[in-house]
Amino acid sequence: MGIRFKGARRLIVLKAFCVFSRNREILVYEKVDKKTGQAFLRPIGGKIEFGERSSEAIQREVYEETGQKIKELKLLGVLENIFTQAGDLHHEVDFVYDAKFANEDIYNLERIEVREGENLYFASWKSVNELQKSDPPFVPPDILKLLNQ
Repeated sequence: MGIRFKGARRLIVLKAFCVFSRNREILVYEKVDKKTGQAFLRPIGGKIEFGERSSEAIQREVYEETGQKIKELKLLGVLENIFTQAGDLHHEVDFVYDAKFANEDIYNLERIEVREGENLYFASWKSVNELQKSDPPFVPPDILKLLNQ
């Protein structure tokens, strides 16, 4: 889902991400782009649904993907992410949050299950320095700049 302006042929997609942190590490998981087959790392989050506030979206996304509730939600910033993927131009507006898991035992785990629909992934803790030069790349990349401010 995205926002389409009258006369526009393309969508601007609104997303919300959460950068859970542990000792200068953030929680990320690896996905593979269906169109290109290229792998990438990303934080937990996803699309904001129509009529939903970004703060509601990130709470929903975290719960859907991890089964965990969050607390101490704080907006870190809003970023624009314009990129080309498989030859197509994409435009996202990303709301980036910091939060804590309500269940603090999560921070003792090295891997956390992440579900997106029928797909199962495993998130792990990576340092910001590691993500700046990671292969596969971390997306959206401007989140790392936001964290280094």
